[in-house]
Amino acid sequence: PALAIGELLGKASGTFKVFGGPSLLVGLLRTWLEGRTFYALEYPDGILKTVKLRGSSLQKLKGLIADEQPPPYPTLYLKAADIQQVCLFTPPFFTQPISTDEALRGAPNKSWLLWSSVSAEQDPIPPRGYKLDQEHSTKSKKEQHPAESGSANKDYILVECVERALRGVQTLQKESHLSPEVAQGLRDLVVDADPGVLSLFSTLENDRNALVFEAQRVVKRRRGARNALHAHDFQGFSRENSRD
Repeated sequence: PALAIGELLGKASGTFKVFGGPSLLVGLLRTWLEGRTFYALEYPDGILKTVKLRGSSLQKLKGLIADEQPPPYPTLYLKAADIQQVCLFTPPFFTQPISTDEALRGAPNKSWLLWSSVSAEQDPIPPRGYKLDQEHSTKSKKEQHPAESGSANKDYILVECVERALRGVQTLQKESHLSPEVAQGLRDLVVDADPGVLSLFSTLENDRNALVFEAQRVVKRRRGARNALHAHDFQGFSRENSRD
């Protein structure tokens, strides 16, 4: 026989109390409204930053961590997509990868997180053996000084940005957004790691029209500056010859 509505509600109320009742609900609401605090440290020897996350979005967490980092190069900022690894640190020396929103949901408030802009295939954060009170170096950089390790990591980020920008130039040219002359000018600037051009492809990659407009403008400005410099050098050379 079917249970009466009152009986069903009574059973539901009892179950709710068994699993924590109002205190559980209050805890969930507090976590959602106030957020969780995470202490994020770049592996192996980065700067400690504190971020507060509301919800359990791994992509949002990466964005918060990236926003707290100083730019590797002028006008070139770290983005959420640049963060390849995030691990939960469990004292004394264990780490656990966080690769999904569900895994992040299980991370308690005021946890320590290790992150890296290098992929797990190239240089994984070790699952054990990491200690916060000592200096570390990655397997591929065991003989490097910590300062050299940080410099190498910045160089890796720069190479990634250059490759991304070169792919962007190729795509724009294939879609007939850029003339061959402008595309070649952009490639030259990207290969030279021009910070302005790299910043354009990093910040405007989702706005195709704005990217094309600004890219054409930058190439035109750079060519104008180069022509002016050549003209100045030629005038100086002519004056020297006339004096002779």
